[in-house]
Amino acid sequence: MPFFHHRGVKIHYHESGSGPTVVYLHGLLHRNWMQNRLFDLASKRFRAVAMEFSGHGESDAPKDPSHYSLLEFASEVDALLRHVEVESAVVHGTSLGANVVLEMLVSYPTRLAGAVVEMPVLAGGYPFARVIFAPLAMALNTTAPLVSAVASALSRIPRSNPNLGVFLDIVPKDPRQAASVLRGLLESTPRPDLSCFRGIDVPTLVIGHPRDPLHSLEDAKRLVEALPNGRLLVAKSMLELRLNPCRLWPEIESFYDSCLPQFSDTSAG
Repeated sequence: MPFFHHRGVKIHYHESGSGPTVVYLHGLLHRNWMQNRLFDLASKRFRAVAMEFSGHGESDAPKDPSHYSLLEFASEVDALLRHVEVESAVVHGTSLGANVVLEMLVSYPTRLAGAVVEMPVLAGGYPFARVIFAPLAMALNTTAPLVSAVASALSRIPRSNPNLGVFLDIVPKDPRQAASVLRGLLESTPRPDLSCFRGIDVPTLVIGHPRDPLHSLEDAKRLVEALPNGRLLVAKSMLELRLNPCRLWPEIESFYDSCLPQFSDTSAG
């Protein structure tokens, strides 16, 4: 398994394909195989790289909740790009990954040839996130032995199908560690303010879907309005790009193409 080290933490990633680079970022408490279908499609024409944030998957998991923040995760992506010797890439993030991409737009804009912000959690979804994730963190701590037993039983099921793995990994193998990630993000993430994106002209594709109080489609639309170079793509549900991305893939691929040619020779090599 390929790893790199960032601030003393070992970060796991994998890659496939060749050409201009597209980086995939997963959702909260998931692993990089959450992006498996998109990753496989992209690797046919691009260098696809999927990273697991610290506290997730095979990456190291610091116990201190203060380690976990959108800015820290964005710095891990920056470190990944340095490790794979790429100056700029399209970065495609989902849910937590989407919010990390938004942090990169503010903190590391020159690293982004283009940004794909899929299912962001913004002002509309922020109260709902706090309502569900604060009690979840507490529950994971108080029921840790039971959750660990369930996760241990589920671990015997082969992850030969990554889509099955996405659902099985909803139950964390280390519930107290998952609680630390949740607490850290809850404590470090302020209510989103879209005004900070108004001067950022990085090409950005925002992907939303209806009927989701956490990943509000109205939030996605407001984000597109705030971004000088943003556009909206509407999915049928949060599962469409996980299970059957064929309908939306041509437009996503076209967006990658529109961003990457001018950056195709920027590998630091």
